[in-house]
Amino acid sequence: MILVLPDVNGLDLVKRIHKEYPRLKIMAVTTYNDMGFLTQMIKNGANGYLLKSANIEDIQDAIKVVMSGGTYIDRQLGTVDSDFMSSKVNKNVPFITSREKEVLELISKGMKNQEIANQLLLASQQ
Repeated sequence: MILVLPDVNGLDLVKRIHKEYPRLKIMAVTTYNDMGFLTQMIKNGANGYLLKSANIEDIQDAIKVVMSGGTYIDRQLGTVDSDFMSSKVNKNVPFITSREKEVLELISKGMKNQEIANQLLLASQQ
C-alpha cells in the first residue's frame, strides 16, 4: 500500500477497501517508520504494517501472520503496546508483538525465565 497516491490518500484507500471488502487482508508496505501512520492504517482496516526495508524473513513472517488472521507490525517500529492495538483492531483478532513471539518461541524450547532474559539481552546487543 502506498500512502501517497496521485488521486487518493493511501489511508483513505485502505478504509474504503476494508469497508467494501471486509474479509480482504490488507498489508501496508511503506517507507514511513511512524506510529501515527501505523495507528491510522490499523484503525482504517490494515492487517499489517511492514517497512520497505524489511528483510525476506520479516516479509514471510508478515504474510504468515496476516494470512492466519493476526496483525503484523514491523519490528523496526519497536514494541507496540497490545492494549493500544486491541483498541484499534477487531477484538477477535489476536495481536502479538515480535518480542512476545520471541519469548513464546523460547518458552516452547523449554527455556526458563533467566535463560530467556539472557538470550533476549544477547540478541538485542548484536
